[in-house]
Parts: sequence; structure tokens; C-alpha cells
Amino acid sequence: MFLGIPREYIFVHPLTEPLFLYTENNNVDVSRKHFLYVGRSAPEKRLDIAIEIAQKLQVSMHVVGNFDEETTRWLRDQPFVNFIGTIPYKELLDLMKESFALLSTGLESWGLAVCEALSQGTQVYATRYCGVTEWISHPKLYVVHEMNTDLFVREILKEKESTCSVRTVDSLTLGNSLEAFFSSRLLTKSEKKS
Repeated sequence: MFLGIPREYIFVHPLTEPLFLYTENNNVDVSRKHFLYVGRSAPEKRLDIAIEIAQKLQVSMHVVGNFDEETTRWLRDQPFVNFIGTIPYKELLDLMKESFALLSTGLESWGLAVCEALSQGTQVYATRYCGVTEWISHPKLYVVHEMNTDLFVREILKEKESTCSVRTVDSLTLGNSLEAFFSSRLLTKSEKKS
């Protein structure tokens, strides 16, 4: 029995997507900042999508990381791209603080750069294929559901009702809220019968 209800009548359904509850204003002007991409030479990281985003929005993007010679040459020829290469950790954190947003456009088993950027107060636009997006809720973490340039651009430019960031609530918090709500309803009804 749970709150007077037999267990066979209780069905628990975990949320498959975070529940969007409320938003907050961030007032960031994209035209005065730059994007940041942190990664390495690997096709699944989809650096090409990050570059397309910067070029479509005509916003400069700093690229930090260890890349092979062919990719490095290619990066140096791309408009709106400032290839930096490997830098010390402290400099990377400072660069994150200065950036409008970190772009995580590909497949990541976890996404340490995403966590670091969020810890510095930087917005992050990441695909749902980034492991962090499954485990962390953060007001500056935007999840784009496909590895698609146009979807990223639309999310970055999206005019939310006086917002730039969305807070999410995980299923445990929601479960506790629902339990409290239904408990008060059930107790009220049972008290009325007494």
C-alpha cells in the first residue's frame, strides 16, 4: 500500500525528456561576442556543423584543441574561424568566460568541455548526443535534438518570451512534487470521509 492505494494500481512512468518549467532572461547580444568550440580531430565531433553555424550567423568562433595538420590548414582557411590550438587550462577557462556560447555539435560520450563552460557561466548549445545532456539540468544548457546546422541556428536565434535560458527539472524533483500534491489531495479526501 502507498498512501492507502494498493501497489497494483500504481504505475510509475519516468520522464523521457526534461520538463520545462520556467525561464529566465539573460540579455546577451550575439553580435558583440564569439562562439567557442573545444575538441579534437574526430569526425563524430562534427566541427563542420559548428563552423557552418558561425558562418551562417556571421559570428566569429574560436577553435581550441588538438587537431591534425590537414584539419588545422582547413580551419585557417575558414571565414569567421580563429584557430587557437592547444592552450593552458587557465586560458581556456578565461576564454569560456568571454564567449557568448560553447558549441557542442557532435557525439560526445560525456562532454567535459560542456561542464567546464557551464561552470564558468557560459551558455552551451549541445546535441542530445552529448552525454552531459542526459545527466545535467542547467539554466544555460540548451539541447538541440539533431546534429543539424539549421536547428542550432534556430535555437540560438529563438526569441523566447523575454528569455535566453531554460530551466529544466529532473524526474526526481517532479516526482517529489507530484507525490506531495497527490498526498495532500488523498489525505484531504480521506479526512472528509472520516
